[in-house]
Amino acid sequence: MLRVIVFATFATALLAACASPQQQQRSRLASMAERALDRMEVEAPRADPGLVAATDIAFARSARDTDLLSAFREYAANGAIRHAGRGAIDLEVSLIGHPPVPEAERWAPNAVWSSCNGRYAVSFGKFVTPGGTVGTYATLWQRQRDRTIPYKWLYRLAAKDAAQPAPRPKLDELSGEDVIVVEELTAINARTADCARPSAADMPPPPSRDVAMSSAHHTGLSDDGTLYWEWEHREDGTRVFIADYLRDGVWEEVVNMTVGDAGVVGP
Repeated sequence: MLRVIVFATFATALLAACASPQQQQRSRLASMAERALDRMEVEAPRADPGLVAATDIAFARSARDTDLLSAFREYAANGAIRHAGRGAIDLEVSLIGHPPVPEAERWAPNAVWSSCNGRYAVSFGKFVTPGGTVGTYATLWQRQRDRTIPYKWLYRLAAKDAAQPAPRPKLDELSGEDVIVVEELTAINARTADCARPSAADMPPPPSRDVAMSSAHHTGLSDDGTLYWEWEHREDGTRVFIADYLRDGVWEEVVNMTVGDAGVVGP
């Protein structure tokens, strides 16, 4: 199943006097989460990759409205792992000695892959720093019973792209009556793993890949067996994150992100 979800965020000239933009955003997300949770049955939960994308976007907005480190903590699930230069380590450990971030990067997902039951999902997208550096990120999400933040992140890998795009003109350099500027418009491909799975006897095992003996390595599988992920931190500092989901009875690789000294070199 493929759904294309388009999120558009437009700046408004008037804001309600009783609520800040951040409060309005959280109210909208909470309302969306509540509607989604009301549709779910405990015995047969359903995927909602659009809600994962909305949470990722709300996470990014929180980082801009408050500060990056506070947003990381607010949206982190228990045991969240941040994969940085020192390795894939606990969020709080990774933030020890981390300097304040005066202005957070802007990011948005362009794809989400969810397990059949929606308990786990992976988002993948791009970010841009205040200085204009472009990068790539991947995030593993776990569904919560929290109606305000319906998904929280379990793992995150983000780094600048080794190959940077050509500079784009600034908004104030664009002029003319024929110029139309639309900001913060993101098209997101949202996909869900097959729910009609092969019998236990025919169920294919998760992918097996070669890993260097010196690497730190971790694998994970959603509780319904339809979403698989793994990360690797090599001795030379290379970071890898790979995700697969079950489609048409076979495992399909959807993310294969490699970060070297120069930045993201794959996909």
